[in-house]
Amino acid sequence: MNSEDKILEMLIKQSQGIQWKACEDPDGFLTIGINLVKYYPHGALIREHDKCTEKEAYDWTNRKLHKDVYPDVYEFCRRHNVPREIYESLCVFCFNGGVSLIKTIPFIVAIVNSRWFHLSRMMIGRFEYTEMPFPINYSQNKLRKRRIEIDNFKHLIEPHFIKDFIMQMED
Repeated sequence: MNSEDKILEMLIKQSQGIQWKACEDPDGFLTIGINLVKYYPHGALIREHDKCTEKEAYDWTNRKLHKDVYPDVYEFCRRHNVPREIYESLCVFCFNGGVSLIKTIPFIVAIVNSRWFHLSRMMIGRFEYTEMPFPINYSQNKLRKRRIEIDNFKHLIEPHFIKDFIMQMED
């Protein structure tokens, strides 16, 4: 499976399948298709009674990925020799929250030093650092999404951290 397929698979898993009709997610945002939240790739707002086909869902997601995610994340990861699993997870993470998140100092430090445990903690918003890249209080829905991204590279985390990591994710 290539990276683009893996990224789409994670996005579909996060949205718990393709949403054929616009509906509110557990955080109160309108979603449609494959994890599209609030806006279509062309900028229009998602409306309450909107519907989509499977082709539209894939087209919208691919358009957003190719426009807003792949170029910046690819260049960032290429520059820092990031493993493929981290690249895929960061693409999904940036699809949901924007590319600017990975360009903060804590993310860069974790990536440059291959500290995948620290990266995973930052992604779930529980990294004790003076410069927090985003809010620490995630809803259960956002935590579920972060777990899907982190599961993709959990095998790269040193074994003695995994037990602590799993316990913290269950909190």
